[in-house]
Amino acid sequence: MEEGGSMKRPVTKLIAALALVVVAAPMASAHDIDFYRSAFYDTWSRTDAPITVNETERTWMWGPGRYSDVMTEPYADAPGGEREVVYFDKTRMEINDPDGDRSSEWFVTNGLLAQELITGEMQVGDSK
Repeated sequence: MEEGGSMKRPVTKLIAALALVVVAAPMASAHDIDFYRSAFYDTWSRTDAPITVNETERTWMWGPGRYSDVMTEPYADAPGGEREVVYFDKTRMEINDPDGDRSSEWFVTNGLLAQELITGEMQVGDSK
């Protein structure tokens, strides 16, 4: 073992990795706040959260975790021509009518992600 040489590299890599976590953590938590305050989280917590705490043994509806932040995508029939979406392991959550009844279990809907991936076509409006 070299004097000081072989220990410096792992420690330097560890410090760099910790610095990245410290820098990235505030950015991630701002996006997490958007999700946790959203109707998407309300829907996920009603349907899939019981699986994460072993209250039920059924399959996931959306998936154990999200793969995107709350974001917008073009949708011709949504106000302003865009809808909010969140991507999960198994599907995409969508809010097509943000002026709809937020207390309705259908305010957040299940997207056609699997069908779109198989066919190569994407639904960009109610009938488009």
